[in-house]
Amino acid sequence: MEGNAAEKVKGMMQSLQAILKITQQEGKDLGGRKIMQVDVEAAKISAAAESLLRIVETLKETALLEDAKEANRNVQRIENKLRTMETRVDEEFQGLREDIGKMMVELETKYYTTKGLV
Repeated sequence: MEGNAAEKVKGMMQSLQAILKITQQEGKDLGGRKIMQVDVEAAKISAAAESLLRIVETLKETALLEDAKEANRNVQRIENKLRTMETRVDEEFQGLREDIGKMMVELETKYYTTKGLV
């Protein structure tokens, strides 16, 4: 960042005070030299304002990047939870398959052993 924000604001205030001092001097006629001084001070204010806007933009970008990092961390946590749940569900399904397989073998055995008796 270019300079300190407080320094920029202080410089703007000093330039504004200088403009006010120049324009409030005795005599309503602002000579060419006074007009140039006002122009110089106005240019300083404008430059400081642009610098402050760049500082604000940098702060906004930093805040957005930090928000994006936090969002990515949250997505990663949720993804990890979902993977854990998926593994658990797969294991439960595998257990159910095995139980159903055993039950089918038992039922087939009963069916074929009782079929011959009828």
